[in-house]
Amino acid sequence: MNQTYSTYAVALKRSVFRENDVRTVFYSRERGRLELIGRGVKKISSKLAGHLEPLTLARIMVVKGKHYDYVGAAKAEDCFSGLKNDWEKISAAGAIAGTMEKFSREGEKEERFFDLFLDALRALEKTSRVPSPRLWAVFLKIKLLALSGWKADWEKCHLCGSGDFSQKTGKIVLSKGGVICRNCLKKENVHLTISSACANVIRSADKMEFNFLAKIRLNNKDEEEAEKAAEFLLSFVF
Repeated sequence: MNQTYSTYAVALKRSVFRENDVRTVFYSRERGRLELIGRGVKKISSKLAGHLEPLTLARIMVVKGKHYDYVGAAKAEDCFSGLKNDWEKISAAGAIAGTMEKFSREGEKEERFFDLFLDALRALEKTSRVPSPRLWAVFLKIKLLALSGWKADWEKCHLCGSGDFSQKTGKIVLSKGGVICRNCLKKENVHLTISSACANVIRSADKMEFNFLAKIRLNNKDEEEAEKAAEFLLSFVF
C-alpha cells in the first residue's frame, strides 16, 4: 500500500508531464520543496485542476509512489484572487515565488519561512501600489536571511568597529558580515560596493513589514543594485 501524508503547500510553478498530467513544484509548511505529479489535471473533468493552480495555498494529500510522488487529493484554502486580477501584482508574485523556489530545500520543515512567504503574498494582494517585482524579492530575501540568523551591523565596520565606513561619494562596502570601512578592505577579499540608497533598502527590509514597500522609490539602477546585494548575501548563507 502506498504511503500518504498531508501538508499545507503553495504551488510555485508547473509544467507538462504527460498528455493529461502535470508536474508541479510546491513549497510546503512541513516538507519544504515538493515536486509532485498531478494526474489528469489537464482533463476538463479534473477535480484537482483548480486546487493546484500556481500561487494557490492548498491542503494536499501526497501519495508516495515507486517512481514519483503525486497529489492524491487537494483542497484550495486561499487562491489569492486579488493577485491574479492585476498584471503588476502577478509579476511581483512571480518574483516572490521564484525566490522561494530557489530558497527551499526538499524534506525540510520550514514553518517560519512558509509563514513569511504567505505574509509576502497577502501583503502584495492588499497593497494599492505595486513597487518593482525586484523590490518584493529583495525584501523577502533579506527577511529570509534574518530568519536564518544573518544580521548585519549597519552602524559600524564589523571587522574593526569603526563608525567611519561611508565614503564621500555616498557608497558603502557590504560584506557577508555587514559593512566594512576602507581600511579593512584588504582583510575582506569578497565584498560589494553599493550606494547609500541601496543600503537603506537592505537595512529597511530587515526591520519593516512588506507594506512599507509602497513608500519606497528607487530608480532602475538602485533596484538592480539592491537585487545584486541580496543575491550577494544569499550566497554566503545558502
